[in-house]
Amino acid sequence: MNDMKNGIGKQTFIEDQEVYVGGWANDLRNGYGKNIWEKDGNVYEGFWKDGQRNGHGRFYFKDGMVYDGFYKDDKKHGIVTFIDVNGYKEK
Repeated sequence: MNDMKNGIGKQTFIEDQEVYVGGWANDLRNGYGKNIWEKDGNVYEGFWKDGQRNGHGRFYFKDGMVYDGFYKDDKKHGIVTFIDVNGYKEK
């Protein structure tokens, strides 16, 4: 029997105060998903590959700032837009 997560689901990481809702493949975050860090109030919503942020996503900071752009291997990559709490965009 295979106990690995596959498909769409939710995982709560109690110790890290973190919640992930989205796609899974071979027990890793894959496809579209949303990760919430409840401890610090940050949220990432976008694409994952092999457990890391990959592709387009938005990172919402607790202070209201938003990073809209691309990730590669869990790091910001390429053209990005930062949006402040007043809606001002900076590329």
